[in-house]
Amino acid sequence: ADQLPAMAARAIGYRQTLDYLLRQNFTEGDHDAFDAYMNDFTTATRRYAKKQMQWFRKEKEFVFVPVPIDESKTSRVQTAVEMINGMCTMTREKYEEELLVPDTKNQEEMPLSARTKLAN
Repeated sequence: ADQLPAMAARAIGYRQTLDYLLRQNFTEGDHDAFDAYMNDFTTATRRYAKKQMQWFRKEKEFVFVPVPIDESKTSRVQTAVEMINGMCTMTREKYEEELLVPDTKNQEEMPLSARTKLAN
């Protein structure tokens, strides 16, 4: 794993997988080593996702598109497409309102994107 190209060495999962596969003292059925690998892999993934969410929250023009996870894949895609199409056809004024996270405690008064941004 020491000879990895710089980009691959930083890729989530790639480094952890090679470290696991190329580890010293390999024994078949080593569940502890596999558990440690999975823990390293998922920890790296969570950390990266957290950094992404922090970046997205700071980005004022980023719009969160809420997607209901309790619907079928087809329905989720259709919902996202409809929301994105709706935003593309909004007036600039309406779009700016959608981006605005008002200083209010009542989330029901907030635009949907603002509520989603706060929830994430």
